[in-house]
Formats: sequence, structure tokens, C-alpha cells
Amino acid sequence: MFGDVVEQMKNLDHADLDARIRSLELQRRALDAELSAAVTAAERSLLFAVDGHHSMKGYLRATCNWSNADAARFRKLAALLDDLPVVGDALRSGRIGITQANELARARANPRCGDRLGDIIDLLVEHGEVLSFDEFRVCVRRWETLADLDGAYDDIE
Repeated sequence: MFGDVVEQMKNLDHADLDARIRSLELQRRALDAELSAAVTAAERSLLFAVDGHHSMKGYLRATCNWSNADAARFRKLAALLDDLPVVGDALRSGRIGITQANELARARANPRCGDRLGDIIDLLVEHGEVLSFDEFRVCVRRWETLADLDGAYDDIE
């Protein structure tokens, strides 16, 4: 029962509770990276069609009971890790968190400059390891601004 888990956590001293939180976070990061690989494989193999779904989004909504936003976020993350495995390595090893990986996935999905993320990904992963999330987000968004100076007006002469 969950109450037993809560009671167990209450009985830990500060050092043990800190160690448990850190351990659980590392496990979560590794699981999110592995789940991303599974989502990529499922999408490529058209697993969703076996179950009668019309899309991977529909499959994830039904199978995992995810919202549209969760399904979209995870599909972006899966695409990022498939395209740039260095991010998957960093997430799986716990060097970056899921929020940093999701920020990179959001940037990778930018239709005007996301395809150039690979040019600077090693540096951005390093920043994700050492900066606070807010500082990291500023860094990624600054890169997006510089990579897409024309913005939505790129096709206007």
C-alpha cells in the first residue's frame, strides 16, 4: 500500500531521504529515456495500427491514459532522442533532467531552425548539466533566436 511507502519515507533520516530522492530521480530519467526509445520503435513499426488506432497520439492516449499535451511532448522527446542520441545518453545517465530534455525537444521541433540543433547539441547538453533549468531555458531560447533571425518572415523578400 502507498501508506506503507509514505511511512517508510517518514522514518528515514535526512541523509537517507536525500539519497532516496536522488536515486528515484536517476531512475525516472533512465525510464523516460527508455520509454522514449519504445515510443520511437512503436511509431516506426506502426504498433498503433495493430490496436486499431489511427495515430501514435491516439495509441498513447488510450494505452497510457495521457493527455494530448503529454502525448505530444513525449513524441517530441522520442524524436529528439532518436535524432540526437547524445541527449538520450545524457538523460539515461542522469546528467540532465527530463525538463532539460523536453526543452531541447521543443527547440528541435521548431520548423524553422530545429534541424540545426545538432550543430550545437554537445554544448547545449553541457549547459543542461550545469545550469539551473531557468538559465538553461534562456540559453536554448537564445540559440533559437540566433538560429532563426528572420523568424516567421524568413520567406518574405
